Amino acid sequence: MTFNQMIFKMLKANLRRYLLYYLCSSFTVMIFFTFSTLVTNRDFINPYKVTSMISSNIIAPGTILLAFSVFFIFYTQNAFQKYRKSEFGLFMVLGMTRRNIAKLVALENGIVAVISIITGLTTGSIFSGAFYLLVMNIIDVGGIPFSLTIESYIYTSVFFAALYILVISSSLLFSLRYEIINLLKETRREEKNSISGSISVLIGILAIGTAIFDMLHNFSTSYNAAFPRSLLVCSVGLYLLISNTIPFLKKVLRRNPKKYYRNMFFISNLKYTFGQSKKILFLISLLTGVTIFFSSIALIIGADSEKYAVQHNPVHIAYAEILGKNKIAKETLDSIIHSGETPLTSFKQLEYIDNGRASIFSDKRLNAVFRTFFQVQKGQFLNLFQIVEDDGYAHNTDEMKSFQAQTQDGARTFISQGSIIKMLFNNLLIVSKERCVILNEEDYLKVKSSSHPEEIGVINLFNFLDWKKTEAIAVKLETELENYNKAHTKLYYDTTEKDNLVFKASTRIDEYNTQKGAGSFLLFLFSFVGILFFISSGVILHFKLQTEMEIEKVKYRKLYKIGITAKEMAGTISKELKVLFFMPIILGVLLATFYIYPFILEIGKNVSAMGNTLVLSLIYTSFQFLYYLMYQRIYINKLTALVYSDH
Repeated sequence: MTFNQMIFKMLKANLRRYLLYYLCSSFTVMIFFTFSTLVTNRDFINPYKVTSMISSNIIAPGTILLAFSVFFIFYTQNAFQKYRKSEFGLFMVLGMTRRNIAKLVALENGIVAVISIITGLTTGSIFSGAFYLLVMNIIDVGGIPFSLTIESYIYTSVFFAALYILVISSSLLFSLRYEIINLLKETRREEKNSISGSISVLIGILAIGTAIFDMLHNFSTSYNAAFPRSLLVCSVGLYLLISNTIPFLKKVLRRNPKKYYRNMFFISNLKYTFGQSKKILFLISLLTGVTIFFSSIALIIGADSEKYAVQHNPVHIAYAEILGKNKIAKETLDSIIHSGETPLTSFKQLEYIDNGRASIFSDKRLNAVFRTFFQVQKGQFLNLFQIVEDDGYAHNTDEMKSFQAQTQDGARTFISQGSIIKMLFNNLLIVSKERCVILNEEDYLKVKSSSHPEEIGVINLFNFLDWKKTEAIAVKLETELENYNKAHTKLYYDTTEKDNLVFKASTRIDEYNTQKGAGSFLLFLFSFVGILFFISSGVILHFKLQTEMEIEKVKYRKLYKIGITAKEMAGTISKELKVLFFMPIILGVLLATFYIYPFILEIGKNVSAMGNTLVLSLIYTSFQFLYYLMYQRIYINKLTALVYSDH
């Protein structure tokens, strides 16, 4: 038999295994390509067309997907190779050399890699259009066409080509060290622990305890390095516990011989199962935890849309007239403001000065408009930080100690009187600048007298009876401002898009819609990733169980000879499957629940907000339960048929 004939016969005999390996690889390429079409779409990542609050939500799931693609390709290839090692051992017994094995490994993996990339790009090209339309409907943004960019094909092809080269190279490296005896018993070999015994359980508990302490005491939006550090330490502790809990439990139960011998068969089976599956259980736990954690964050963002919009927009509609921009006629403004579904309840104006370094306000004028009680001493100033402290974002509130401005008496340096952290009006980009400062009225007038007329601006502030009915008004106002600036002023910035963005009105309804869109988009992405992880977890478990099917058949045939019944065998298998299917889910839920708790506290939510996490956990567990019921029946029937086929 020639080498090529042998390859063909192997392909025919292992067609289902090759097909599963190919489908997993192709599916991963397709999902990666679908995300890349979104990332490389120039209109979608353009901050002037889609706010970065929405488009930046692709970063977290994209990064997770990138890491997952690396892991999943490596895992499926390793699982496939492990399935084949006993065959390689047999071939070496029959005279095949390591070089022949290496050639076979390179050939079959190379063919699968090339076909997977081609079919992944093809199906991705078809699927990504529907995916993109769904995304656009969710974030409610129009005027952004779908496009298949050459970059998405290049990035996907280069990434997976490099990944497959790395995977195949590692397989070839290991194939040069193959020994016949090790290959023949590969599927029966238990994964060794670098650290084992009671000490590893104690180290695992200590690591998890340290991670919990670190997260609860050090995590904050201003110091979020505690999160990845804590997660890393917790992951190490979790892996040690998964690896050594059953051996440790076995030692404990041996102190009670009656209980131990009653459950000896199940415990021994469980010890072997954990020895073979600890990496799988650990990885599925992480996949579950990540999915539930980020989906919970997305639900919280969506639920907090109204609160966020109100906190960051004390005024329903606001815009600034400055540098000659936005000076639409009073009659035009009145017709727009009174054209909506809800009546105007108040209109106020606030003067300020833009000297290029900061936006300058008068304490007296601020007090008159916002009924505040600022009292700034002459020659001093207050730093004004227009932020919401507990909104879950990091903010720079470093106090500026001195501030220099030109007055009618010449250049003058003002000394800081302290800082005010308060949202007085909406965050207008042209007003916010790097700093906002408040001066005494007399000092303000001196600065104003030496300022150019175009540097003296006015902020128009509008409140209505029902701000949720102001969307039509906001759209008309923004359109009119853009048209006026285009017809009557020159560009202040490089492009029309940037000019429109910086001089744009700030409205509560727009912020509300943006937050809702951002939350819905993030939830959609992580639901998508969650489904991917769920499918992948099922594939991982399937690979593991199919790899060990022959070993299980031999084991239960021996047990059959000493009297085990089909019912007892089914019960034992069911117990093992329950551990494999539900232990990582429980660990993942606990992991997500713990890490969501500090986030909830940080953004000012109460513990009841964790209800989202519990609901998502219940949904995820329910899907896993349905999958378990289906797979359990198929697996037990198949294994039973193999065990009793000759009897």
